[in-house]
Amino acid sequence: MNVMFIFVLIFVIIVIWLFGFLYNMWNPVMADITPKMEEFVNYSENQTGISSASGRTAIANVRSVWKYWPIVLLLFLFIWVLVASQKTEPNYISTGGY
Repeated sequence: MNVMFIFVLIFVIIVIWLFGFLYNMWNPVMADITPKMEEFVNYSENQTGISSASGRTAIANVRSVWKYWPIVLLLFLFIWVLVASQKTEPNYISTGGY
């Protein structure tokens, strides 16, 4: 087994645990904050009369990123482990003769 693969596997396990911990810790915060952001955007639109479509777009982008970044991270880590598990072929140098 390749030593680099072991290091990558240990690193990936640590990263998955760390980001899982952070995601579970911040999930209630995001669930609490985004409705308050929507209320603020709607309130400021009603008070000023200025359309706040960019505020609603920003909130939608925050929700989308929060929902899908773990999937992207896990996909990247899976591909990294897959590539690290492949054996590398030795470099054959052609000498020109048989």
